Amino acid sequence: MRNIKELTDFIFMENELKASDLIMLPGSRSIETIELAASIYKEGLAPYILASGAFSKDVGRFEWEKIRRNEYKKDFKTEYEFMKHGLQLNGVPESTILKEDTATYTYQNALRSKEMLVKEGIKHDRIILCVKDYHARRSFMYFDMVFPDSEILIAPAYIEVASKDHWMKSELGIRVITGEMRKIGEQFYDLYLDHFNLKK
Repeated sequence: MRNIKELTDFIFMENELKASDLIMLPGSRSIETIELAASIYKEGLAPYILASGAFSKDVGRFEWEKIRRNEYKKDFKTEYEFMKHGLQLNGVPESTILKEDTATYTYQNALRSKEMLVKEGIKHDRIILCVKDYHARRSFMYFDMVFPDSEILIAPAYIEVASKDHWMKSELGIRVITGEMRKIGEQFYDLYLDHFNLKK
């Protein structure tokens, strides 16, 4: 169906990766994005990984007990702590992991990360953004808004339940993708108006 293809092409983004100033890892419980970021780092494509996140504002704490694999599971207080642990498990030196542990949603991940980079004087002309594949468009929307002068390269981590090739084959996959579409519409409206001071 053409509408399925058009929706898929919109939601799912991916860029050819090249040498960048840093890798960004917005907060989540995703082991897949951590492992992808570590792999890209070990390829030598960027000298730093910026791990950003406190916890979901909807929950109010980091739900460490929902982490799926035991080697990643500890009583973490923040998404940053979880991601740092996971990155180190995958061979990333602690000295190359940058910290942002206050953001509670994706737009705030972008905003607080930029504040930290500017404060520390860390170059960010080109950024590799590691995200869940179905979260690529919405993440890009936020980071492009906050980093208008940076080249943002999307590196999507494959998430089976709502992947590019399979989301339309299950009720859960359809719910995830249509949820992304709804959030893009609702959040873009509010955040864009706020970000550019367009609200009357």
